[in-house]
Amino acid sequence: MIFSTRAISEKFLSARTLLYDILFPEYCVGCKTRGILLCADCTGAAARAEETPHPRIFSLFQYHDRRIKPAVKMLKYKNSKALAGIFGGLLAEHLLELSSEEALFDGLSYEEPWLLLPIPLSSKRYRTRGYNQATLLGQAIVAKTPPNLFILDTDVLYKKCETESQVKIKDRRKRLVNPRGSFGVHDPARIKKRNCIIIDDVVTTGATMREAMRVVKKAGARKLLGLSVAH
Repeated sequence: MIFSTRAISEKFLSARTLLYDILFPEYCVGCKTRGILLCADCTGAAARAEETPHPRIFSLFQYHDRRIKPAVKMLKYKNSKALAGIFGGLLAEHLLELSSEEALFDGLSYEEPWLLLPIPLSSKRYRTRGYNQATLLGQAIVAKTPPNLFILDTDVLYKKCETESQVKIKDRRKRLVNPRGSFGVHDPARIKKRNCIIIDDVVTTGATMREAMRVVKKAGARKLLGLSVAH
């Protein structure tokens, strides 16, 4: 029997994946169920986010929920595409629910897709980490919503300068001013009169999200929403 190179490669990858799953099985961070990093029961039981710092910023969960915090950290620092898919799917469901509110989305239509703009990392931080967790969430949202409803644009919003990590700043007043002037927009024509959704993993004071929204609005965006996994 003759096997093609592609078939052999696929069999090898499948076997390697199976071996990895046996040696390093995944467990739910909430209940330790084997085979998934965050199960549906735990996301269903997790505390929902309370009111965010801005009426047009929406979050799914309370960050300090015992199931959500470790999962967000794995997404943020461990490049967990599995968790990006789980959280992205939940964000997609939430966006579709919001889209039914015409007062909020002003008649969302397939003729004018909303742009998903991930909060960008600085060049230095991106080189260190190798990925942007907000981009992973955006990719999952696009994959789990109808075609042409949302378009991911990872280039238009960029980080102009390195700022101190918000996580490391304990003084609330310093956190509020830290992101000011740190974002820019490449080619404003790409977002002029477009509806945009800024994506991030966590919103705390809302300073980073609000600064990004301010810059995008100044560049000509028509309507703006902010969306995060946790607050």
